[in-house]
Amino acid sequence: MLEMLSLPPVLKGLVLISVTGFAFPLTGVYLLRLNLLPLRFMLMHGAILGGAMALALEWNIFATTMAVNLLLVLLMARMSRSLRADAGYISALLMVLTVSLAFILVYKFDVKAKDTLEVLWGSLYSSSWGEVVAVSVFSASLAGFQIMCFRGLQAMFFDREIAFTAGVNEKMLYYTTVLLTSFTVALAMRITGALLLDALLLLPAIIVTFFARSLKGVIIGASALGGAFAVSGFFLSLMLDIPASSAIAIVAVAVFIVMILRRRAMLLVIMAPLLFACHNKPAETQYVVATTSWTAAYARLAGADSVVMLAPFDMQHPAEYELRPSDITKLTSARLIIFAGYETMTKRLQSGLDIDDAKLLKIRTDYTYSEIELSVMQIASKLGTDSMARANLLQVKQLYDDARTMVKQSGIISQPVAVERFMKPFADELGLNIVAVFGPAPPEARVLADIAKAKPALIIDNYHNRAGASLAEVVPEARYILLLNFPGAFGTQTIQDVIRTNELKIKN
Repeated sequence: MLEMLSLPPVLKGLVLISVTGFAFPLTGVYLLRLNLLPLRFMLMHGAILGGAMALALEWNIFATTMAVNLLLVLLMARMSRSLRADAGYISALLMVLTVSLAFILVYKFDVKAKDTLEVLWGSLYSSSWGEVVAVSVFSASLAGFQIMCFRGLQAMFFDREIAFTAGVNEKMLYYTTVLLTSFTVALAMRITGALLLDALLLLPAIIVTFFARSLKGVIIGASALGGAFAVSGFFLSLMLDIPASSAIAIVAVAVFIVMILRRRAMLLVIMAPLLFACHNKPAETQYVVATTSWTAAYARLAGADSVVMLAPFDMQHPAEYELRPSDITKLTSARLIIFAGYETMTKRLQSGLDIDDAKLLKIRTDYTYSEIELSVMQIASKLGTDSMARANLLQVKQLYDDARTMVKQSGIISQPVAVERFMKPFADELGLNIVAVFGPAPPEARVLADIAKAKPALIIDNYHNRAGASLAEVVPEARYILLLNFPGAFGTQTIQDVIRTNELKIKN
């Protein structure tokens, strides 16, 4: 397992998680002492709004998210003071507002929801060395703020009015604390993901309050436990091939349970993943790595004889697959990496993993024959399998000829069809009479009304993103079917399998 540290993305991940593990729990103490727990949820929703705004306007996602969250924190702090309202109430109000605005942007600008929600998962292994240095500097600043302002913080945590009367600039200290906390939450979202940021921020602070007798003890203990959880969780993630954030949470919860039962066993729980770190697993050299079953099918069509697929066959939404630690070894040892660009992992493939650009091949994936031919020959030219690729393409061409003959002879070709956007290339290739296109988001009232007027006899929806279920109620006399893009369901593995399966679905 230790050989994985020779991979730059994994090494950067270790440095990043170690630094933040020791520093970020400090703000967990602030969240608990100032009763700002609802702030986390507001910032999660703010991150979704920032992501939607950045994708809609083509801005930098991280910078936009930070700016949106900074504005939300300033609004919350100002409104809670001026209205004399609980900060939790204000954050709930802003949380509802931000998610509403995010959905409007997603709908109006046709933003991919999975890209907007990317902040929920985190990206430990895609950070650059510049980002590692920046986070390290911020972490050091956080520790410096704690040391320099300890007495003021101690007074503010005890009672804000007493702190003010004692000469502490309580207002400035409060705003600074809230801003630092918001920046920490935003950075933690990027590292561990919004759904598990509490593993890094809150759990160390909560656990240490059970045995610390002073604020100083809470702060030192939270920092020490956070660092221990982060490092041991990181190695546990490598050992079990699970996300680092989940591993950190497992270690923290295990320590919490053990602490209640028997405190002496805490050290063993924390050190166990480190003891197994010396277990080495030899790396395997792969030939071609494909991100999903669809890109893998293209690789096989091009003549690749050894293909490693990252997203498993049985995933209904393969494009949303998240990279695992073991995948990094596969990617760095691959001869060729084939991806389509819409996968959640795309940004991590193109930046942060230090993969040679010459090994990356982006292709177009749809079921228009011309696009299939173009992408397959791109792969074949990289692998030197042109003759095999052309032979396989003849099979695909013959399958399409047979499918077109079937829709003509059955009379389906003259029927009006409503089709989901990503299934349209397949319907076009068969020459179907398309009268309406919907998706990828579930259709709103106006779209439903327009499709009802078109009176389709056949509704073609996407098996991997079922957006048209409501159309079956709007046009009950129409036949509703689900077609495939990604091989995997119904025993499909190749492009040829998908074409045959979709043809049968349309015919029957």
